[in-house]
Amino acid sequence: MDIQVRKRCPQFPHGHGQKVDFTQPATMPDTDFCVDGAFLRMKGMFPDQKGMYKGRDFDPLKKVLQVPNDNLPLARTGQNWQLYHSDSHRWYYLSGMEVDDLIAVTPTPEGSVPARPTPVPYSALIMAQLTPNADCARLFPLDMEEYLEYLLEKLKPEDRRQAQTPGNGNAEAIRNLTDSIESADDSNHIKYAVSMIKSSLGPFDIFYNFLEPKFGSSRLQATRIWGMFHLSVKLASELPHPENRHVTRQLSTMIKKLGQQLDLFNQYVEAGDSDIEGMTRAALEVHAHLADFFVASIVLLREHSLEPRTLVGNQDWMDEFKRILSDMESTLHKVEQRLTQLDEGQANDVELQKRHSSGAEVKLPCFMLPPATDARWFDRDNITERIDKVLHPVSGQESFVSVVLYGNAGVGKTHVALKYAHMMMTSRRVKAVLWFNSETKKALQQGFTDAAMKLGLAQAGSDRHQENRSSLLTWLQTTEFPWLLVFNNLEDPKVVKDYWPSGCSHGSVIITSRNQKVRFLLADHGIEVPAFRPDSESEFLVHLLRAEVSADIGNAHTKIESARQLSEYLSGHALAISFMARLVSERSWTMGEFLGAHEKTRRDIHRLQRGPASLTTIWHMSFDGLGDQSAAVLGILAYVNPDSVPEEIFTKADVKSLPSCLENCTDEGRFSAVLEPLLTLGLVQRDKEAKTLSTHRLVQMHYRSFLAANPKKRQEAFDQAVRILSDGFGKVQNQLHDRWAQSQKCIQQIVSLKNNFKDEAEDPDAHHPTLQFCWLLSNSARFLLESGDYVELNSVLQVAESSFHRLSPEEKGKGDHILADILNGMGLWWAHRGFFSRALPHMRECVRLRAAAEPKDWVAISWSEVDFRNVLASTGSFSESLEWELEAEQTRRNIPDDEVNIKLSSVIHQNIGRCYMFLNDHNQAENRLYLAVEKGSQNWAMLAYTFFVLGTLSRRSKEYPTAAQAYYKAQKMWLQGGNRDLQTHHFNGACMYKLGCVADDLGESEIAIRHLHKALVVAKLKKADMAGDYARVVFKLSRVLEKMPGYEKEAADLAAEALFIRMARSLTVSGDEGQDQPPSDSSLGLLTASSQDSGTGLEERSSSIDEEKPYDDMVYIMWR
Repeated sequence: MDIQVRKRCPQFPHGHGQKVDFTQPATMPDTDFCVDGAFLRMKGMFPDQKGMYKGRDFDPLKKVLQVPNDNLPLARTGQNWQLYHSDSHRWYYLSGMEVDDLIAVTPTPEGSVPARPTPVPYSALIMAQLTPNADCARLFPLDMEEYLEYLLEKLKPEDRRQAQTPGNGNAEAIRNLTDSIESADDSNHIKYAVSMIKSSLGPFDIFYNFLEPKFGSSRLQATRIWGMFHLSVKLASELPHPENRHVTRQLSTMIKKLGQQLDLFNQYVEAGDSDIEGMTRAALEVHAHLADFFVASIVLLREHSLEPRTLVGNQDWMDEFKRILSDMESTLHKVEQRLTQLDEGQANDVELQKRHSSGAEVKLPCFMLPPATDARWFDRDNITERIDKVLHPVSGQESFVSVVLYGNAGVGKTHVALKYAHMMMTSRRVKAVLWFNSETKKALQQGFTDAAMKLGLAQAGSDRHQENRSSLLTWLQTTEFPWLLVFNNLEDPKVVKDYWPSGCSHGSVIITSRNQKVRFLLADHGIEVPAFRPDSESEFLVHLLRAEVSADIGNAHTKIESARQLSEYLSGHALAISFMARLVSERSWTMGEFLGAHEKTRRDIHRLQRGPASLTTIWHMSFDGLGDQSAAVLGILAYVNPDSVPEEIFTKADVKSLPSCLENCTDEGRFSAVLEPLLTLGLVQRDKEAKTLSTHRLVQMHYRSFLAANPKKRQEAFDQAVRILSDGFGKVQNQLHDRWAQSQKCIQQIVSLKNNFKDEAEDPDAHHPTLQFCWLLSNSARFLLESGDYVELNSVLQVAESSFHRLSPEEKGKGDHILADILNGMGLWWAHRGFFSRALPHMRECVRLRAAAEPKDWVAISWSEVDFRNVLASTGSFSESLEWELEAEQTRRNIPDDEVNIKLSSVIHQNIGRCYMFLNDHNQAENRLYLAVEKGSQNWAMLAYTFFVLGTLSRRSKEYPTAAQAYYKAQKMWLQGGNRDLQTHHFNGACMYKLGCVADDLGESEIAIRHLHKALVVAKLKKADMAGDYARVVFKLSRVLEKMPGYEKEAADLAAEALFIRMARSLTVSGDEGQDQPPSDSSLGLLTASSQDSGTGLEERSSSIDEEKPYDDMVYIMWR
């Protein structure tokens, strides 16, 4: 046995997943294995020597190899160390050496390491059976049954018999055993231990369901692992009291950790379905590790059974467990690295595919336009011709061109753009025409998502807004086909900034806007759309009434004269003329009858005139004839988003909460009848395929004006909009993660309702806010908080607060819980952005209001305490926060609802564990976090947050592979659990940041840089609101880059930027009596001047920052 054996494998680089060649010297010649691994390798080398290892031990020795050229230290002993190429570590193969040749070298001890009587082969043997593309039968490296025999020989005969008893070899036997243990002893120690063991059975079962079919039960002998599992639990529980409780709990904690490793491996198997053989090889290693653990545990339990006290916290047991756990973590870490390489290869393939997109890869032609009928097109040919000359010049030279159509409201800008878009569609001069409602960012966001899905772009999804935006912009930049975009009703250039197709070599954009500045800020050209000329407007009206005119040839001349007379009142207003024509047609009036009705209505509304007299008259004539139910629907549509309102807001409302005028809306058939007059008059448009409703902004404005004549009806319309949106959004109990998709459908409507309320607040007859309106805003604020829309969140909370203070004293008395919600939202708005001292007063007042309320709402009290404690912990007051957390456990016991209680329990355990971690009590932290995992198993968001904390705990304990696995699992649960654009959410950014940190801890700089660059992309999206999150990524990236040759300048620049942000933030915290305020331009200028005047630049100062903590302290506690 005093030999060194190595073997050259032709598939060496691929077998290990390393990008190396068959060079001399080899760039990665060696991998060192654990003690029991030596048995496996020697068995593989000498399969004919069965039985020669029985009764022997193996010890790893540090060697110096006598190689052909020099005496050089080749590697060191350890567990799964990989040796990479360096000038001091070389291995040359002998000339003429064949693949199957072996080199035997007599080792000599190095330094003070004594020679051993039975030294282990110092082996990095790359097994020929483990090469890729072999079937599973050839992946099995040796007779696993004999290896288990080798381990079982360490057990006493009776223990061997029990471990091999068939009835004990499955998960159900262990479940029955734990049930009997718990029934005999219902102490907290045993309950905890049993819950830990039971929660681990699932991962064990899934693991062996994957592995066993590949080799067969007789060869793998999985039943023996189950039998040893069963025996170890049984022996621990049979120890004398009270040691049995402590040891069983100790064992259950170890099993739980093994189960978590298996759970992670199972997820890797699911993610790595393209590398089944690689997964199988890794699974065999894990299988051996599990056998090692249970045999070692049984041996120790037997050895110390007479003195069970020595088992409690037994160091030998813990050391053995840590060694085995480390081996498992190393195996899983290699799997993760392999998956990362596969993922990056797939990502590169996707990126390559995007950059070479062709018509065969997307659904072309693709036309996304609002409903319209070309039979109603009239005139405006001179404008469409001008548009065409701008977008498609005679030169035929391809280039990217944009034009804005500007003019007053209602003159027909949208009509002209839609006419031109239909011309492009019918002529097939372009392959794609995409129409976007562009009044708000949310409307534009949804439009880009709809377009990406209609085109069939790779990875497009209904809830992946950021990814859809990026995919569509990339396609526009890279496709060779001509396309046309229309940004309709764009009033604020900032709205389209992130959606503008910059960098395109071709393509066309049309913008419609009332804002002439858009022409100068965005577009290459501008074309004014004027009102109709007098002769044209009468012709337009006759065009719209052509059916009525042609039906009565005898009176045609009179009708044309009447049309000319009436059109003069409308000042060329295309939309009003269109509505006038619809009224005449719908009500079967003659032109004379219409003129009479028009004059009467004009006199009636003269005192309420708010616009051109005849325009207002036309609107009022349209509205006057509506029935109560249609009028109620239009009243709601007048306050919400004008584009793409989901019909289900009406059809799925709770009929019990609706007034009688809206009851028919909940039945789709009756709702269609309610909509019919609105559709006929053109007041509302319906997209039957998408099941959405749209209303022109002028219709909304004039209907609200129409309602102003009757303040009571106006208030009723506003209240009905509030009621139906409240019903659609639903009641919130602190967390909305599982309802993001539902919330997304309502949020645009709620924001529009808020904006209309805010815009009309200065009106003497402004709407009176109601308690339900305040409730709706405070509820929607939670979704905006969770999704990270901090700008809109601030606006919603400000309107909610001002509205609440306008309530009557009686209403306020009933609404303390709503005020508490508003205060809670304001506090978290400050805290998420890193201004913790500004958050605390809001949080304290929220908790006070909750506690003072009668009767007690224990659910609301508990959730407000959870949020307050998180803010308190963010300030660094972990001891105080922990006291509150422990008190909250008592509060939670007052909640009868088991589901809510379990959810709260998970969050509280997570928060307590986090506090213990920052207070350096890692054992308590670990226990609490595992309880949080168990309690929160149905809540993907809470599980993700908990694994994130577990990752930080492992990293603080210097268990870096374990930390990486936990962060990876947190990220995976987050991305798989939600239904929104979660890849660009700041929590996903935090996961990638932490993965980068751990990779740096492990010395894997290139992997660290990849993770940190991804984190930086997300952080930049939130930079304006979450400067601390951005700064810590920039700082860490600078620290990693400075280790890389050639990146010194980039590293210094990043370090300077990070330091600047941190020092600016420190100025805001120290100023204004300790209140966090955004820094002024002058304060930032003083900071820059100070650094220059002192002779110490930011670059030099940044070199002294060698810790992450100052940057983490600027980040909300949930993402530290």
